[in-house]
Amino acid sequence: MQMRLKGFISAGWTRALPVCALAVLVASAVLAQDVVVYRFSPTHGGIAPGGIQMPAAMYWRYTASPAPQNSASPAIVGNTIYYACRDRFYALDAESGRVIWRYPTDQPLNAQFRTTPAVADGIIYVGATDGNLYALSASTGKYLWAFRTQGAVLSPPTVVNDVVYFGSADGRVYAVNAKTGEPVWRGGFRTLDAVNGAVAVADDMVYFISADQTLYAAAATTGLLLWRMRLPGTLYALSPVVADRNVYVVSSNVLTVLQARSGRQLWARTLPDDIVTEPVAGNSMVYVLTRDGRVWAFDNTGKLLWSTKEPVFTNQPVAPPTLAGNVLIIGTTRGGIYALDASNGTILWKYLLQSSSSTPERPTFTDITAPPVVANGTLYVVSDDGSLTTFRADAPDSIPPTITELEPTRGIAISGAPPIRFRALISDDGSGIKTDTIQFLLDDKPVKYEFDLAKGEISYLWDTKEASASPSGQEGGATTVRPLADGRHTVKVIAEDWRGNRTEYTWTFIVDNTLRKRTTTQQRVQPGVPGMPGVPGGAGGGRGGPRRGDEGY
Repeated sequence: MQMRLKGFISAGWTRALPVCALAVLVASAVLAQDVVVYRFSPTHGGIAPGGIQMPAAMYWRYTASPAPQNSASPAIVGNTIYYACRDRFYALDAESGRVIWRYPTDQPLNAQFRTTPAVADGIIYVGATDGNLYALSASTGKYLWAFRTQGAVLSPPTVVNDVVYFGSADGRVYAVNAKTGEPVWRGGFRTLDAVNGAVAVADDMVYFISADQTLYAAAATTGLLLWRMRLPGTLYALSPVVADRNVYVVSSNVLTVLQARSGRQLWARTLPDDIVTEPVAGNSMVYVLTRDGRVWAFDNTGKLLWSTKEPVFTNQPVAPPTLAGNVLIIGTTRGGIYALDASNGTILWKYLLQSSSSTPERPTFTDITAPPVVANGTLYVVSDDGSLTTFRADAPDSIPPTITELEPTRGIAISGAPPIRFRALISDDGSGIKTDTIQFLLDDKPVKYEFDLAKGEISYLWDTKEASASPSGQEGGATTVRPLADGRHTVKVIAEDWRGNRTEYTWTFIVDNTLRKRTTTQQRVQPGVPGMPGVPGGAGGGRGGPRRGDEGY
């Protein structure tokens, strides 16, 4: 199987080549778009501080230990990325992915970091499954203090006015002094079940959702209850969003909007399928994703502006989307990344992120379980194989897709009797395969192929229908089945990536109809979906070699 190496690997991080010139340009720029809290602001609206151009290509990738269901997006301050992954916390260089420091420095933590960190005044705050909220020095990673609760801390901390707000699986929401870790609310705010979502803070009020199916609003300074609302149905989104002086919550297939100060319902919209993540809300706009793969855009009065008529994604998002300028970015399970024009839902770019441990012989998938982050023109994507992968519009990608034949193999002699399955692998680890450019030709004639994104596999089945003819006068549906003609036949596959790099791959095989037809059991290839993401790669967590997953997305 053919492979190509587009990057190099060192100490867990990989870097695209050639990238030196790009690094100099980035280093000379002022990186001013800091991301210091979950979903970019204390209100958790999901709107990035800057935009990003599309299509993008992989820039670098850092891989730590596998972390299933890692929901921790990175924080970014200046030229440093703060990344929580499993039992360690990392500070990485934003230009290269190089490790600056890690905590703990010796043995891993006897627990897992599972929250997006918050950063304020040189201190990092991050929750862990051992029940602690940890405070670390942003410059050195030195342990400063910890606040212990009686349950896992899966709630991303929010820092406002020198107070850290966060929930715990012990059913309480806590407010602690950001400098000392001393409690501000004595005993915390008690609910009837775990509080694993983020606490939103706006206008001296805090908002949070408990697994007891209730949305709470409390005074930020005292923790006194101001109002609450029972949420019916199933809760897929555990964090409220505050925007335009409204609170946005979802349960089952209903988007509900409340007046932030009073809790009075302003409007609600019932959609055809369940809403699977928190919305993006702000700038008088709201975007939601539904289980059927569609995207919906409303204004802040509830008026529907647009929705995608066809599914955008196949596998489900489990983390909310991000709005960066006019680009809506969605990550899904099985590694799907989608970039949509926020004004109309047009797809601008698609990419399939493969596991860092994937190989051509043993393809594996990875899930994107943390919200995408955009800052300084870079997209940061966390996947549960332990990788933090970055993409930029100006990242170099001059290598075309890789295509490898699977069957019939090059030069083999076979019987021409149907059925004959033709298969090849297509991959691109830079900007991804642009699927609407794929062509499959048999003896220079286009055929109707299927493309399985899960494996990066294109296939065509020459069966009895293709080989048959029904002369007039034959009754009962009788047909004459003719084999492929004796002699040499040519298969050609053509594909481009999102940068326009093009590959035409041709191989030949021989038909000899004196040979006995082999009977083999072929694995069924699921029909491809037009316009779905391309297939990237990344040997050892990098950008080398074709990669394929286990399922489509």
